[in-house]
Amino acid sequence: MKKFLLTVLIALLCLTAILCFTACSGGSDNGDDNTTTTVEPTCSHTEEVIPGRAATCTENGLTEGKKCSKCGDILIEQAVINATGHTEVKINGKEATCTEEGLTEGKKCSVCQTITVQQTKINKKEHTEIDIPAVDATCTETGLTAGKKCSVCETVTVAQTEVPVIPHSEVDIPAVDATCTETGLTAGKKCSVCETVTLAQTEVPVIPHSEIDIPAVDATCTETGLTAGKKCSICETVTVEQTEVPATGHTEIDLDAVEPTCTETGLTAGKKCSVCETVTLEQTVVPATGHTEIDLDAVEPTCTETGLTAGKKCSVCETVTVEQNIIPANGHTEETVPELAPTCTEDGHEAYIKCSVCQENLSEINVIPATGHTEFTLNAVAPTCTETGLTEGKQCSICETVTVEQNIIPATGHTEVDLDAVEPTCTETGLTAGKKCSVCETVTVEQNIIPATGHTEETVPELAPTCTEDGHEAYIKCSVCQENLSEINVIPATGHTEFTLDAVAPTCTETGLTEGKQCSVCETVTVEQTEVPATGHTEFTLVAVAPTCTETGLTAGKKCSVCETVTVEQNIIPATGHTEIDLDAVEPTCTETGLTAGKQCSVCHTVIVSQNVVPATGHTEIDLDAVEPTCTETGLTAGKKCSVCETVTLEQ
Repeated sequence: MKKFLLTVLIALLCLTAILCFTACSGGSDNGDDNTTTTVEPTCSHTEEVIPGRAATCTENGLTEGKKCSKCGDILIEQAVINATGHTEVKINGKEATCTEEGLTEGKKCSVCQTITVQQTKINKKEHTEIDIPAVDATCTETGLTAGKKCSVCETVTVAQTEVPVIPHSEVDIPAVDATCTETGLTAGKKCSVCETVTLAQTEVPVIPHSEIDIPAVDATCTETGLTAGKKCSICETVTVEQTEVPATGHTEIDLDAVEPTCTETGLTAGKKCSVCETVTLEQTVVPATGHTEIDLDAVEPTCTETGLTAGKKCSVCETVTVEQNIIPANGHTEETVPELAPTCTEDGHEAYIKCSVCQENLSEINVIPATGHTEFTLNAVAPTCTETGLTEGKQCSICETVTVEQNIIPATGHTEVDLDAVEPTCTETGLTAGKKCSVCETVTVEQNIIPATGHTEETVPELAPTCTEDGHEAYIKCSVCQENLSEINVIPATGHTEFTLDAVAPTCTETGLTEGKQCSVCETVTVEQTEVPATGHTEFTLVAVAPTCTETGLTAGKKCSVCETVTVEQNIIPATGHTEIDLDAVEPTCTETGLTAGKQCSVCHTVIVSQNVVPATGHTEIDLDAVEPTCTETGLTAGKKCSVCETVTLEQ
């Protein structure tokens, strides 16, 4: 391109030179060879921008250029911008399973989304078969043949088929007689293999108890009692429980403590029961304390009073354990006290006589009055921040006694105010915190200069763009002040890659969802799933079951035909119980058995009280006399017949 432009430029220069030469060498009309002809330039350029284009991953770009909009001359060449090349990111692979094919790892360009390394399919794995054991059929449940399934994905590879149930093998369940405490049972039948009852046993009511009294037991202080009760005299079952009456507990009264003395023992406090006299807290003997001796000080005799020798006594009971003896008085020792002149504050006196031992005056003292102070003022001194002051005072000009003390006024101390610390930055110095006095301006804590820290360079790593946010190339910033120390090149956001969120059908009680969409990369929901209301139950009636004498019934109910939820519960109706009627007794005869009285339910015909067979009474024989034959009439041998039913038991 450059060579082409250079060739065009040379051609233009040559053309210009030729035109100039022709103009200069051509004759004029007046034949003046020295006349000069001016040639105007062929083009005054008007610049037009030649737009550039950005380089892509695979194609070069061009910088912006310029050309003349009139003659088309290129004024600024466009430079080639090399293609950037792909920015590869990984496309995750997927392991193959028993049920799904896998994929190898691939790669794509994060900028233009071009696939740079294609993903290839990985064939599904074979199932890992394990045996599903056979299940034996029983009297109540079907069985299953053996099968096979995959131990990894649970897929059944050999299905199990159903084995029919085995018929019951019935045996008798013996009847149980009722007692005072337990109901009885009629005979029944059950399967000897699975124990399923094939003929239910019905309950025979208990026989009433024959009650006797259990006497009450009175409670004492220490032992519990019992209320009266009742029990059955036959089976010993307690029909009225005896409840425990708590022990009354001791009614405690205090046994007073006896304090020990110096010479006699005492007792600790105790307790006893006022009802049964049991001692609940024993009194223990407290030993006599013994005398607590203290010294009785000796008393020195004075000039006029007797003294005493040292002694001892008990500080508790005042008993004297060591007696004190009397020491006689000493008498006065006379001494002359000379005259004393008065001062500003103290009286004086004339000479007098006193005892030199006890200082008692032995003659009259004539007092000379004090003169009093001659005061002058001591000026006050104001305190400062660092020095104490004084209040105003007074002093005697004669004896220099201070009559009004000057009190020290403490130094006020500095009234400190804080001088704030100034944190250094990357580019400016700082200061430590300080203090000064707001009164006298004295700096009490100096502020020191803290040097500027300087930038701490930190490389901010490249940030990959997301679906909605731009990323950036790596750049440098200060980790302290966060100032960017290099240019930030932005990588545009990639946009969402949507996939469908399946709709969820509603049920009778739970809401469903409409279809939605979500980004497979950032998981942002791009189309919200809306709630589909629950369909509600489709009710049908559960038929009521009437109770019988021995079995409970059920009230009518309702349930949902779709989800089987019971919407109206069926309540149990108690069994009605038997409606008893009497079975009359049948008296036995001489030849036929009879029956005892019994009871039976008039509704279900269950025998409640069985009729027992009463044996036949047998004949009550009486003799039939023999009849002697006569000349004209036959006779009869002796015989026998029953006196009750007239049956002949021995023919005549």
